[in-house]
Amino acid sequence: MQFRPTQKKSKGAIMKQCIIVIALVALSAIMLADGPPRDFLVTHQAENNILMEWLLPVEANQLYWDTGVSSTNIGYGPTSPIDAIVAARFEPADLQAVDGLYVSAMSIFPGVDTNATYWLKIWTGGSATNPGTEVLNQQFDASTITSDDFNIINLTTAVLIDATQELWIGYRCNATVGGYPFGLDDANATTTVTGKGNLICSNGNTWDPLNSVSTYQGNWLLRGLLSATPTGVATRYLTSEEQPFSNYEVLPFTSFAPTNTPVYNNLTRDLLGYNVYRDGTLITSTDDITWRWAYDTVIPVGNYQYWATAVYDSGESIPSDTIDVNITYDPPVNAPRGLSGEVQEYNEVLLLWSSPGPVLGSEDLHWDTEEYIGNTVGTDSDSDYLVAQRFEPADLMAYNGQILSQVSFIPTEERCFYTIRIYQGGSVDLTDPLNPVIDEGTLIHEQFVFDPFLSAPNIVDLNAQVIIDATQEMWIALYLDAETGYPVGCSGDGGDYVSYKGNLMYLNGEWFSCEVEYPELDYNWYLHGFVMPTVVYQPAASLPENRMPLTRNTRLVQSTCAMNGNPASAPTRNLTGFKVYRDGVEVSDIADPTMMGYIDDSLAAGSYSYSVSAVFTQGESGQSIPEVVDVELPTPTNLTATQLPGIPNVYLIWETPTTGGGGTTPPIRELMNYKVYRDDVYIGETMNTNYIDNGVPDGEKVYYVTAFYTGDHESLPSNLASAGGTPVNDNDLPIYQTVL
Repeated sequence: MQFRPTQKKSKGAIMKQCIIVIALVALSAIMLADGPPRDFLVTHQAENNILMEWLLPVEANQLYWDTGVSSTNIGYGPTSPIDAIVAARFEPADLQAVDGLYVSAMSIFPGVDTNATYWLKIWTGGSATNPGTEVLNQQFDASTITSDDFNIINLTTAVLIDATQELWIGYRCNATVGGYPFGLDDANATTTVTGKGNLICSNGNTWDPLNSVSTYQGNWLLRGLLSATPTGVATRYLTSEEQPFSNYEVLPFTSFAPTNTPVYNNLTRDLLGYNVYRDGTLITSTDDITWRWAYDTVIPVGNYQYWATAVYDSGESIPSDTIDVNITYDPPVNAPRGLSGEVQEYNEVLLLWSSPGPVLGSEDLHWDTEEYIGNTVGTDSDSDYLVAQRFEPADLMAYNGQILSQVSFIPTEERCFYTIRIYQGGSVDLTDPLNPVIDEGTLIHEQFVFDPFLSAPNIVDLNAQVIIDATQEMWIALYLDAETGYPVGCSGDGGDYVSYKGNLMYLNGEWFSCEVEYPELDYNWYLHGFVMPTVVYQPAASLPENRMPLTRNTRLVQSTCAMNGNPASAPTRNLTGFKVYRDGVEVSDIADPTMMGYIDDSLAAGSYSYSVSAVFTQGESGQSIPEVVDVELPTPTNLTATQLPGIPNVYLIWETPTTGGGGTTPPIRELMNYKVYRDDVYIGETMNTNYIDNGVPDGEKVYYVTAFYTGDHESLPSNLASAGGTPVNDNDLPIYQTVL
């Protein structure tokens, strides 16, 4: 289990000094208990591997620029009337992390509590100098507030956050006898968020940053409090319409320091991290709140429930939504293939497998030269795009009706999701070379790739049949959802690109051949498809219902593609050996890549699950599809017990356990001896298939025999046999002994 940085960290309201602080908002009716993670989902499932994602807890979210520390209040003076609006502005990039939440309450720091009227305001769709459309105008009377302190006011109507457009939050004050109604924080010229945290309108029309129309630095003490649902219930508001803007004389701003300088005192509950659970058992945790996804890999077959909690300094939240997951198996990337297990010699298991790589006998379908010298391509930004190799019907004729069984590519960025996509029926129309018409066709297969090795070829077994139809085009594509960097490798065939076939890319909403848009990218993608005449593995029964929906680049932003300016030298990824696992525990480390077999001996009876991983110079692959082997320690059969005439001895005889192969003579190395029991009490042992019990007490006795194998493993009892002992007084009678 591992955590990885969320693909949207450092985006949204954390960028450009905008802060979303996780805190308990006291006094507010919108707040619940410590909030759990929001929208907990299993977003990718590749059989026995799953990826979980979630969003910030909602009950604790706030949207603001200020420091939370009061410094001064702004106005025209103690007796000069003022009518002005102050606001905090948030651009779409600032809102990504809270998209879809609601502004349900606001916190303001008013400095006048008599002879003044206030209006809370929210606008959407604005720009740098225009707040946009007013969507909330909520009046409340100054007599209902506490001046020179933080006041939390629930909204009459919660406002949905749409991260595709700007959001402004603010408040207006009309102080008829003057005063200092607008509280500022203690930010200086460096920490003031000019044009976002300090906007003011003094005439009802024009908006300016405060530090551009005065000497004052600082951000307004102004916050939007967020919730997952529109739960705002206003407790302090008036229903009268807003007054026209007053024609007060616009004077130079002056300030007044409050007699006390309170700190926003509900920042006492900090979000410390997250816990993730499977069936009620903690499987991983993190103390980094920017990490909001987790892998759970190589999970045994079965049904599981997953959830997450948020961990605060005040304790752990209630669980998030619970997700039910059904785990089957699918070959992981770069793992050994074709693992088989066979019981031999009673209690040992012979394991055999094939080396990771292309299936023996498959043909490699590609346009690149197969040479990788470290060239990588990307936008070095948070964006998503597709790269593809295209094959026309003429290119596929020799493979018509065969199976595309594997795809190989070179991933090069840790902070990127990789998904294989296969398209059918596409086309490229170059009638007008300046305006080519390119269509990828129908998506017929999509497969998320878990934990690939970086900077080396990764061979992925496809988890469903892809039959090649040579009457139409087939595209082998790779969808990249990258947080940064240059995530995809290309071959070292500079200048030998195959235009509109080996180097197709979908970026900024259109397909193109790379050399057309970026002449310096004169390479083919390292993308290979391996074709077999027949299916070489069992396809997955079905794709999980809750997998990532098939979408066509829903998050593409305008990005520029480029070659990595500092390419790494092409690494060598050598296979150095294998590791063998029994029931999830390593039992052997084989340091010979040519040794693709292992004997697990001296086993007790039972059912065992085996898997094998490949060990490379870069690390260990995932484990292969498990092979379950049942070991049964055969018991002796046909036991009979006979009372010898005239003496208190019982003669026992039985047959050798039958091996799985039908043999009758057990190998001595495995079957050590037989143990004999009378009335459930051990009385002796022998290597033969007969035994005489001497001096048996009077009365009927019940016997059974077990087989004892290497490793101190004993079989189940044989059939039961009964005989009665007869007391005698003649000590000169012969005593029968077992003949060895």
